[in-house]
Amino acid sequence: MGGKITPRLKRPDGNQGALELSGLCIRAQSNGTRGVPMSAGNFVFEGDCLPPQFSPSRECIAMPTAIIDGYIAEGFALIADGLSTDPETKVPRRKNNQKVFPAGGSGRMLAYALYGTAKISGRYGPHPALDLSDEAQQAVMELVNYDPADLLTYATEVCGRLQKRLAEWKGRIEYPCTAPDLGNPGQFVILQVFFRGFYRGAPAKVDVKIVHKDGAVAIEAFSLPLRIGFMTVGSQKVHDALLTRLYFDPSLAAFRIPAMEKNDDDLTLDDIISVAASYIRACESEAGRKIDPDIAPTIGGRVHAVTITMRDGARWAEGYAHPNGEIGIPILHAASNSLSSQT
Repeated sequence: MGGKITPRLKRPDGNQGALELSGLCIRAQSNGTRGVPMSAGNFVFEGDCLPPQFSPSRECIAMPTAIIDGYIAEGFALIADGLSTDPETKVPRRKNNQKVFPAGGSGRMLAYALYGTAKISGRYGPHPALDLSDEAQQAVMELVNYDPADLLTYATEVCGRLQKRLAEWKGRIEYPCTAPDLGNPGQFVILQVFFRGFYRGAPAKVDVKIVHKDGAVAIEAFSLPLRIGFMTVGSQKVHDALLTRLYFDPSLAAFRIPAMEKNDDDLTLDDIISVAASYIRACESEAGRKIDPDIAPTIGGRVHAVTITMRDGARWAEGYAHPNGEIGIPILHAASNSLSSQT
């Protein structure tokens, strides 16, 4: 980008606004189209929509979903629960929701995970519906031959298309205000997207936030450092009660497995998936919900997991494939660079 630290570039699409890069962070803003928004009471925001609760824990970020992000020398594992809930009542809407998706293409073997409001639909009568999960899959497919220099640029382009769609729908839908962006008064998180995998042969991690404030939609993308081990997004209370080696809660003893006794350097991808699945089941259990009555009830449903390695590319982990029912996706095989379904 011309060697400057914080260039400001104008996008060719007038609706897209300006693009700012600052170090390893990209922020783009879109003002969208004008219109008269409908009342938020007319819309259902579906997904993991409760306000995030951050803590100083390095191993767990407290949020109302379960996404486990693992990395070892062999590659990555992304694991998620399948529960989506009503943000106001915590009542489950679907237990087979898909939150992890492979995303391949030219020079990359990736997967991404979604956290936040994945779908906005009418509560009463024939209102429009915007499914950001479907929009993300469409963006990935359309960009299969897109080959920028790094994962940060690729992830920004994928999420920029979601940003544009949200701006185009302004006036027909209401943006959710269920997840305040902590530290940014008046700003709310719509969706977070976690990209993991190999880009041009190198392991890489990028997180993207799609936010809105005063009617404008923006994206913020960050490159993250690599660290051996795994990070848990979900119930910190259940995480600590289950995964603390010497002081784990006896009420969760049924969910303790041998892999939890290993050091990070000794973990395999299968170990990380097994730990993640056991953790999700612990959150879903009666004991887990007693330990954390606020966040644990928002976690559960079908566990699904993707591994990403240089040898095999992005694949469903054995026994943890999403059934390709409500939201079917293709898997990009590293060897053939062709798209096919795998269940």
